[in-house]
Amino acid sequence: MQLFYTTASPYVRKVMLSAHVLGFADDLTLETVDWASPDGIAKLALNPLAKVPALIADGKLIADSRVIMEYFDLRAGGGKIIPNDPETRIDVLSQAALIEGMIDASILIVYETRLRPENMVMDSIMQRYRDKIIRGLGMVGAATTSYDNGALPTVADIALAALLDYLDFRNIVAWRDHAPHLADWMAGFAAAVPGYQDTMPKA
Repeated sequence: MQLFYTTASPYVRKVMLSAHVLGFADDLTLETVDWASPDGIAKLALNPLAKVPALIADGKLIADSRVIMEYFDLRAGGGKIIPNDPETRIDVLSQAALIEGMIDASILIVYETRLRPENMVMDSIMQRYRDKIIRGLGMVGAATTSYDNGALPTVADIALAALLDYLDFRNIVAWRDHAPHLADWMAGFAAAVPGYQDTMPKA
């Protein structure tokens, strides 16, 4: 399997953590994408959206981190990081979608500050994105205590860890101020889940 990735992306982080958890990390051939070079863009010609992560498996393109994570789960036999029980499955996928929205808002904040000239950055838009993250953290933090899924997290657990570390990495929101209970959860996740340190975001 060939994975096109960048070291900073929280979407890639979700995929990499899933690969470690499910035992596929050593099966991946990693292709770093450098957005600043024509070669980097050329590498993503296989994906018309020019987005990472992108996975080539069995000669086919699998796009979007959520789909890649589901592919890994199915390849591992199913029911590992995405529960088989219908009610539990919907609960986990719903929480994962909420967290994905917070990741999206985080990325938009980064884009706003990096791609626009400083005098064109819209503070009101930035605050709107931050408010989404803060509200989401409040909901997730209120429902989350200690991490107790051991070495086999759900897709929602993986997404939450990727989000929190990305918020720290880009200094977007001081999440411990808004959801202090998540600090214990994060410590438990970091201690239990394989690949956590190896997949930390890097510039």
